[in-house]
Amino acid sequence: MVAVAVALAGDSGGFQQTCLRCGDPALRQEWGCDQPTDEPQFYIGPCIWCHGHDEQCTHCEGHNRIAVHRCPHSIAKRDLIDVVQSVALVEQGILPDAGAWMDQATTWVQAFPIVSSEIQRTRARMQEQAAQRARKRQRRQ
Repeated sequence: MVAVAVALAGDSGGFQQTCLRCGDPALRQEWGCDQPTDEPQFYIGPCIWCHGHDEQCTHCEGHNRIAVHRCPHSIAKRDLIDVVQSVALVEQGILPDAGAWMDQATTWVQAFPIVSSEIQRTRARMQEQAAQRARKRQRRQ
């Protein structure tokens, strides 16, 4: 869920799903708003369980990416996205509550390293994808 929230919070997932159009029953079914879809809506990765080295992995089946069969908005709720955004603000020196670290909510402090790690992993994945696209463009020229 954290990986999905990171993607939604930073709009880095490139999701086509938007709650503004979710009143259409056909779209709700296609996007997995109410129940899982047959085909994945998106993938998250790398797989933190096997890193793509185990074909028997129940999460990624050795592909190093995890298929998600639900709308990202049905998985990552607003409160989790708010936590992700507040963790990202720490880079600019802004804590969610007044005071220092000892004044922050215990649950937020506990979530901080997990969310921060996922933000860094997402950024690294995006940079690698951008580098791959650049290499492909370079080879075509």
